[in-house]
Amino acid sequence: MYIRELRVDGYGPLRDMSVSLEAAVTVVYGPNEAGKSSLLRFIRAMLYGIPTRKDPVERGEPVFGGRHGGGLSLLARDGRELAIERYADGSGGSGRKSAGGILVRDGNGLELPWTQQEWERRALGGVSERLFRQLFAVSLDELHELLTLQGDEIGSFLYHAGLAGGASLAEVRRRLASEVDKLYRPKGTVPEMNRLLASIKETEAAIRQGRSQVAQYREAVESMEQANAGLSALEAELPELARKAAGYRGALDARELWLRRQVLLEEERELALRLPDPSAPPLSEEATAEWRELLRRRDAAAERLAKAEASMRELRKERASLRWDADLLDRALELERLEAMREATAARLEERDSLSSELRMLEDALDTLRQRLSPGMPLDGLRAFVRVTAEREPLRRLQLAWGDANRTMERMETEAGRIERQRIAVRAEMDAATAGRNPTALRSDEGASEYDLPFGPFRSRNRETLQHAWNALEDEMRRWDRALLSGAPTQEEILVSRKRGTRASGGGGRAGGSAGTGGLPRYAASAASGIVALALVFAVVQGSESSTVAAVEWVGAALFAAAAFFTALAGKRGAASPSYPAEQAGEYRRRAEQRLAELLVDPGKAAGVLFDSRTEAGIGESSERAWMQLRQSVQNWLALIERTDRESARQEEWRRRLSELDREFEALHAETRRAAARLDELQAEWMEWLRRYGLPLSLSPDDLQELLGMAEQGQASLLRRDRTEERLTALDEAQAAFREAAVALFEVCPPPASMEADPVLSVSWLYRRSLEERSVRDEAARLDRTIASAEPELADARAALLVAEAATTSTVARSGAADEEEYERRLRIDESRRVLSRERREVELRMEAGKDPAAVSELQRLLVEHDEAALAWMVRDAEEKWKAAEASRTELLDRRGRLAQELERLREEAESEDRLAKLAEAEGKLERLAERYAVLTLADRLLQDTKAVFEEERQPEVLRLASRYFSRMTEGAYARITVPGDTPAIRVETPDRRVTDSAFLSRGTQEQLYLAMRFALAGAASREVPLPLLLDDLFVHFDERRLRQTVSVLEEIASDRQVILFTCHRHVADAVRQGLPSARIMEWGAQREDSRSRVPGHGPSGTASPD
Repeated sequence: MYIRELRVDGYGPLRDMSVSLEAAVTVVYGPNEAGKSSLLRFIRAMLYGIPTRKDPVERGEPVFGGRHGGGLSLLARDGRELAIERYADGSGGSGRKSAGGILVRDGNGLELPWTQQEWERRALGGVSERLFRQLFAVSLDELHELLTLQGDEIGSFLYHAGLAGGASLAEVRRRLASEVDKLYRPKGTVPEMNRLLASIKETEAAIRQGRSQVAQYREAVESMEQANAGLSALEAELPELARKAAGYRGALDARELWLRRQVLLEEERELALRLPDPSAPPLSEEATAEWRELLRRRDAAAERLAKAEASMRELRKERASLRWDADLLDRALELERLEAMREATAARLEERDSLSSELRMLEDALDTLRQRLSPGMPLDGLRAFVRVTAEREPLRRLQLAWGDANRTMERMETEAGRIERQRIAVRAEMDAATAGRNPTALRSDEGASEYDLPFGPFRSRNRETLQHAWNALEDEMRRWDRALLSGAPTQEEILVSRKRGTRASGGGGRAGGSAGTGGLPRYAASAASGIVALALVFAVVQGSESSTVAAVEWVGAALFAAAAFFTALAGKRGAASPSYPAEQAGEYRRRAEQRLAELLVDPGKAAGVLFDSRTEAGIGESSERAWMQLRQSVQNWLALIERTDRESARQEEWRRRLSELDREFEALHAETRRAAARLDELQAEWMEWLRRYGLPLSLSPDDLQELLGMAEQGQASLLRRDRTEERLTALDEAQAAFREAAVALFEVCPPPASMEADPVLSVSWLYRRSLEERSVRDEAARLDRTIASAEPELADARAALLVAEAATTSTVARSGAADEEEYERRLRIDESRRVLSRERREVELRMEAGKDPAAVSELQRLLVEHDEAALAWMVRDAEEKWKAAEASRTELLDRRGRLAQELERLREEAESEDRLAKLAEAEGKLERLAERYAVLTLADRLLQDTKAVFEEERQPEVLRLASRYFSRMTEGAYARITVPGDTPAIRVETPDRRVTDSAFLSRGTQEQLYLAMRFALAGAASREVPLPLLLDDLFVHFDERRLRQTVSVLEEIASDRQVILFTCHRHVADAVRQGLPSARIMEWGAQREDSRSRVPGHGPSGTASPD
């Protein structure tokens, strides 16, 4: 993802500015308090939201006004264009509220309904704000935050990033530890095994204290039966009592509503009797609104007609009062032409005075220029010299050739010195090497004696041949050892295998191993550990959501499979005929003797020591010692061969370099002679040019730019002088033409006598008067048009009034009323009837809510037959009976509960056999939990060992990439970064395998290390969507050389993601400009001033800044 452009409406010290960031690498360079850090925080706020006022620095309230927020224009990796806007008030650019305060648009301007979570998932690759701050928007503070990570967190993230889905390995170990703690703690009480042990102790104590209580138990059983009988009778009686009490209570409560309903029915009948036709139904509810709308329309039509008639009268009166001078208007075009000439004439007078002064200044400038070029140069000579500007290109080529020739001579001298120094250095290296070891020592007896050869010289002196012979001998010896260590099973093991089938093969393998060689070969244990580790990682990858128990089951299955495999292997060896292992061992010995003969000139001595002490009983100590001596001898001899070849190659390289330097020196000498001849030719050509234009011969081609500048200056001055003289002549002619035209006009339209002496003032007075007369004429025409357009409006107003009156008359007639007053009275009565009807229906609904038809009928009967006092007495009587039955039921329930507890207690005390069963069950469960505890502990140990092997032998992708970046930044001073999973440290390794803790590095080197790890982690965290890197002054502690190397790393990173660097140090910006010519260097102070100049009314910059 690339940030193409950002727009700041208001954020911190920034306001109303737009910045383009099209380049892959952009350096924002500016002084302190220029707003660079504010710009970085603005980008973070646009991507992840403007913080609340609890964090005022990150929120960035505008210091100089403006709307708090802005927008970004982005280019996704798939080429799609996106634009986002975000403001502190939670609205987008349109001002309306947006989901999550963010407004997203595509390249066509269509709004996308994305929330903040969808924006992070779709556009930011799922990278959270915290991860973005740690890896992508980095200042010196965030860079050093890597120190706060400890031990397993660094190891698990960095190493498991290269495990292809095994990032949960540390989590599995934590879960295993959690499961172990849940099972048992030495002095705990909460874990399950601890609770089982306590329960077993309590059960054993209860068994010892048990006793019989039979009589008490029988009495409790009889009391329980009596309580159950009483409860059954009450359960059958209570529902009927409750129903009666509720019915009476409902009738008493509904009596007020019933009385209100009767009153409403009577009022409705009285209102209907006030109408001419009491049986007529009420008019619709819309009738009143329709009648008011008809009256409003009629009144509006009448008012409109009155306004139209008044407006027509005013227009005709105003038109009759207008008069104008037609003769003056006939000469309006001539007056306009003279008015235009008048303003130009006044300007010409001022221009003529200015041109006269300018002409005198030009004459003085030309005299000065002639004196600078050559004292006594005439004006014609100057005119000839200024034409030299047409020869600019040939002269430029002459100057460039002159400069190239001089630089070539200087370069030749420099190159000659360099070649001579290189020749001296090469000869010094050759002399120093000659004083050391002879490269042909390998072929002499003296060279061979440098190394101990306990078994004589080797057959081959070629490195590849010797290495191949040694590898073949080592393979055959390993096969022979395996043949010797394997043997046939005993008779007892064969019987056990026949009885137990496939399960006994594991036991037979163990017995055979103990009887033969003391266990499986060493490679079997390593293979078993590898199988267990792979099984555990596979379990984690296949089901990251499964429990730790599932992972442990995978480990158990892998252990069982490994045991079965190696037991079957031992069984196969034992199932063969007793003579087979001996024959196979003899074959492997013969092969080993052949390989030894290919390795040594005289293999007899070595064969006696190596082979004779190797039997089925084991490998002798002398054989092992001899084998180690032979291995060391081979390794020493291979090292000698390699060093000898390297020294020969160095000698050949020195000779080749001396030959190349000699040839280069001869070619340089010839080129120097040609450059000197070219310089003489250019000097002669230059002197000829000076003589042609009469210039001093002391000038050199270095003065050419100044001479051309004076020629251009003289040419421009001469041209301006000629044009000034021509302009003065034209001004005088225009002044005369204006006077003649004004005099001719005054004869027809004379001005006031006081203005006749000044033609300019007279023309201005006549022109203003013609404009006034024209405005009067135009106003009269406008009024005529207005009157003509107002007449149709007046007719429309009359027609609208007639239509409105007809509509009101028709409505009254349809209702059957005699006039409008009677119709309005009926509307008021019908409205009251509707209100009473609605209230009556509401009362009936409240009375009958939740009751079926039978209940409603019973309610009506009670209300009609009984008054309020009778209903109140019926309610009290029914409720007292119901409450008495409830009290009896509660007492029986309480008694039954106490009897049940007593019976349960007696049963528990009498059932000692149940306690024994519980005790046996608890002990069985404790045994299973103890077995699971052992499996979990073993699995954790295997994981720890496997992880240690992985960290030792395999470096993940993230660390490899970080190591490569760090090596380039430090110019190869460090070759590798390691992060052990069991220590809270980061270590670096030099090319000669020396390991140093990062705490002992200098601050600059530490920051280079953390920066390299940030780069690698950023690549791992955003592979699908490469987010831009925002780096805020991270290079302040880098020296000049390592800064250049870091710039080269930035160039590689910029090929895949955008990089924006903020700095206040000029040397950092210069280093990026030199190392990355394609990078854009943005002068931030100038950028802000340009942005302010484009915004009207922008105030001063102030002093507030977040930098």
